[in-house]
Amino acid sequence: MQQKQISLSLGLLQGLILFLALFGTAPEVKAASTSGWPFLQVWERTDYPVAIGAVQRSWYWGPATFALLDEEYTNSTAGLRQVSYYDKSRMEISNPAADRNSKWYVTNGLLVKELVTGQLQTGDNEFQAKLPAEIPVSGDGSGENPLSPTYATFGNLTGPTSPQANPVTSWLNRKGKVDNDPTLAARYPETASAYYDTQLKHNIPRVLWQFLNLQGPVTVDRKLVNAKIEEWLFSFGLPLTEAYWTHSIVAGVEKEVLVQLFERRVLTYTPSNAVAFQVEMGNVGRHYYDWRYSKANPKPGEAPPFTQPSLRLSIPAIQVDTLIEYVGQKSDGTVDVPLNPRNVGWFRTGTRPGEVGNAVIDGHLDWYGIGPVVFWNLGKLKPGDMVYVYTSLGTKLSFRVTESAVYPLNNYPMERIFGESDQPNLNLVTCTGSFISASASYDKRRVVYTTLVESVTTSPKGEWLVGKSNPQVKL
Repeated sequence: MQQKQISLSLGLLQGLILFLALFGTAPEVKAASTSGWPFLQVWERTDYPVAIGAVQRSWYWGPATFALLDEEYTNSTAGLRQVSYYDKSRMEISNPAADRNSKWYVTNGLLVKELVTGQLQTGDNEFQAKLPAEIPVSGDGSGENPLSPTYATFGNLTGPTSPQANPVTSWLNRKGKVDNDPTLAARYPETASAYYDTQLKHNIPRVLWQFLNLQGPVTVDRKLVNAKIEEWLFSFGLPLTEAYWTHSIVAGVEKEVLVQLFERRVLTYTPSNAVAFQVEMGNVGRHYYDWRYSKANPKPGEAPPFTQPSLRLSIPAIQVDTLIEYVGQKSDGTVDVPLNPRNVGWFRTGTRPGEVGNAVIDGHLDWYGIGPVVFWNLGKLKPGDMVYVYTSLGTKLSFRVTESAVYPLNNYPMERIFGESDQPNLNLVTCTGSFISASASYDKRRVVYTTLVESVTTSPKGEWLVGKSNPQVKL
């Protein structure tokens, strides 16, 4: 028996036991209704490691999109472009026909510049005039935070300055008054200038410059690797102002906060915070959305739960509780599988769990040197058993098993597994049957069909992850 197990696992190790690789080329699948994968791919690099607990640092975007919609943009297709709003910023696709492999296929709007100037951009060279945003750049909202400068406060502070090496010693209040406090130099030497931008002519303090060039865990080709988290010009744009010390109410507590505005983002430095969260990004995406749609009630584009990144799969009946990787197609056209045999993989260019259609999650049966892995007991599921998918915002998507079926390798219902449906389904797939040594493959495939019965938020922003299995969060 043990010898047979090793033979089966060797086939996995050789990469020939991939559950859909043996189905042939990837099927035609229903595109997600909001075409969200390009946005999710950008999010995945920086924020998937945060969401699964692989690192303690500030979100670059946020735990999930909160609004997906088409916005007016003259130079885009039909005068509209698809945008996705996150707490920290907004992603946008201005030219859907552009090279999807380009770093700039999904861009990051100049939202801070618009908020400061009151010029809402509706085309490459077209703007609508609004009042600059009277929204605090850091801390709590307007009603609870009368101290923090607003975006409008910075309207007269965007002009060029000279290079300087000293720490930041300027206080800025909400009315735009700047006061010099020389004692700040000794208290916060880490705010000495480390970089001078020669285009807009502003200095960047060392503590912020280090954050802009931070190295840490990111997701690259579905692997957690240590690399530069993001190119700062892509995420932040050029510095729009100098850095200033401010007083801000944060969670009801007054704090000293260093603030610097960039074209795309706001960076804050709060020395009293825990080290991992001393430098953070302001909630520019939220602020801009509220400013742009201030008269809309309700505001447009509210994102449904299925747009929240799916992070974990739980199947209590067979004791499965594991991370979800995002898998796509390999260069030969076949569908990929999880890198970690203890994880499962969601077919990322298809329907998302909880969305109307057939979402597909696959998993390995066994693995060389380990033995049975994540879907070894998938065949024990029976109608009525429950399957749960948890998202980055703590939403619990509950699916009920309706059927478990086994198909010969060359006779499976591809349309039923991947095709369109008028209800939100989740299909779980793995290998089964007998191992054929000559082809290094199993001769059957098992599919467990489930359908969504409930979607509820169980805990905020992924707190449900704490204490779960796979503490090494290894991809």
